[in-house]
Amino acid sequence: MSLSIISRYNNIFDKKEKKELFFFFSLIIITMVLEVFSIGLIIPVIMSIMNQDVSSAVPFLKPFFIILDGYNSQEVIIFTSLMLVLAYLLKNLYLLFFLNIEGNYLSKIEKNLKTKIFHKYLSHQHYTYFKTNSSKLLSNITMDVAIVVQAFKNFLILMAEITVAIGIFALLFYVEPIMMLFNLVIIIAGLFFFNLYSKQKVKNLSFSRKKNTDDLFLTLNNCFDSIKEINVFNKNLFFENIFNKSNHEIYKINKKFHIVQGLPKIFYEFIGVLLLMALIVIMTFSLKEKDIIIAFLALAGASAFRLIPSANRILVAYQYLGFAKKSLSLINQELKNNSLDNINKKQQIDFQNKIEFKNVSFKYKDRDSYILKNVNLKINKSDKFLIYGETGSGKSTFIELLLGLLKPTTGSIEVDNNDVNLNFKEWCKHIGYIPQKVTLIDGSILSNIAFGIEENKIDFNLVKEAISLSEISSLIERLPNGINTNVGEFGSNLSGGQIQRLGIARAIYRNPDVLILDEATNALDEEMEQKVISNILEKFKDKALIIITHNKSLLTELNKFKIENSKLISI
Repeated sequence: MSLSIISRYNNIFDKKEKKELFFFFSLIIITMVLEVFSIGLIIPVIMSIMNQDVSSAVPFLKPFFIILDGYNSQEVIIFTSLMLVLAYLLKNLYLLFFLNIEGNYLSKIEKNLKTKIFHKYLSHQHYTYFKTNSSKLLSNITMDVAIVVQAFKNFLILMAEITVAIGIFALLFYVEPIMMLFNLVIIIAGLFFFNLYSKQKVKNLSFSRKKNTDDLFLTLNNCFDSIKEINVFNKNLFFENIFNKSNHEIYKINKKFHIVQGLPKIFYEFIGVLLLMALIVIMTFSLKEKDIIIAFLALAGASAFRLIPSANRILVAYQYLGFAKKSLSLINQELKNNSLDNINKKQQIDFQNKIEFKNVSFKYKDRDSYILKNVNLKINKSDKFLIYGETGSGKSTFIELLLGLLKPTTGSIEVDNNDVNLNFKEWCKHIGYIPQKVTLIDGSILSNIAFGIEENKIDFNLVKEAISLSEISSLIERLPNGINTNVGEFGSNLSGGQIQRLGIARAIYRNPDVLILDEATNALDEEMEQKVISNILEKFKDKALIIITHNKSLLTELNKFKIENSKLISI
């Protein structure tokens, strides 16, 4: 599993993050050296207390103690003890530094990963992806990214603890091979036993947790989107029960996983005590000098004291990697998914001549019947089209194809011989679009008109014109803070008609070459509708205008088309 994990993270990280990872591993090596050095000092301290020759205690430490020749036993004890204290002080200070570096590194990875995923989602051209997956995407960018980063933390723990363990085993083998053997038996026995016990269990918990988390986010999404209906129909208890069910399942999974994580510690401590007793018996019968036995047992105890928690952390980290496997695979897949960044040619589109539908047919993947079939249409730069049809006839689908939000099942849509789907970002620069349901951001009227533009870059002449043409001047004058009045979340401080006119102002502000109204005046009364449409016709007399409506009597002077039985028919 380790190679698979490395491969998945390799796909997630950029070059800079990979370079930082190598630096991090060098810090792990330093950690291992300090751990081995501080544990190795145990023997000289014990031997100095036993009045033994300290310089020969551990050969690789001999250069540190050669200066003690000629000093009395008390001075040697003080010196070795001070070295031990300083060694552990240095080690712990370094660990604080290491934890700071680790925290910064992991926080940066989480931030960058969320940014990458968010960018991918925003760059997803075909908006139906969001209509069917919104709660799942929310879960991915919050819960799953957090799980993946936590898994990476556990991977670093795994690497660090393995490195430290190798260093301690090398020390034990250097001093007394039998001590290394006994500690190695503890580690291997634990890893083998718990891998057999927990591998499938952790995998099952991982899949269950992912499913229930997605269900929880779906419930939250549905509730917040339907909050008015829930309260009016008095269905609070019904949705609370659904939420509580998913939340309780996650609680049970987390509780089980916590138990699985805690078992290794119990096992290692028990087995460690048993083997330490066995080691005492063996060394008592194999060695004559009790002073050396005591020193070796102190080293064995210090090593076990460090290795048993290390083994526990290795196993827990390994288990968590299995627990996070599904989330890691999902994030990998999300980063691989096509977006505007890798499917668009970024070829410049000027829209000098015409838009063409060439034998365009469309159906949704989960349906057998076509919404539109064999549509052929030419829209010149100054054309004015009105397209009407019954509800569900395919009017909005037609617009979404024109915008490039949907890709034709067959055929193509071209602007001056450039495919819209392959040049989506460039094409959108020329479009003003007003949907039937305008979505406002929680901000001022100004920020909603100049949508996505920093205040210092706003063209206030265009804002003024957009306000006038959309007939919202009187509304703004009545508001306490005028154009800087906050509209509330999703425009909660405004009426439906006001929201719609604000959406019209937003589209006009872009000063587009093509203006598209998709049932954009439905929320307006007849008088206001006529005013706004007349203003738009005057403003865009030299530009393309496409109006989608179910009202065929609207604007008799426009070129009219009807969508019926999946066909676009000229009237």
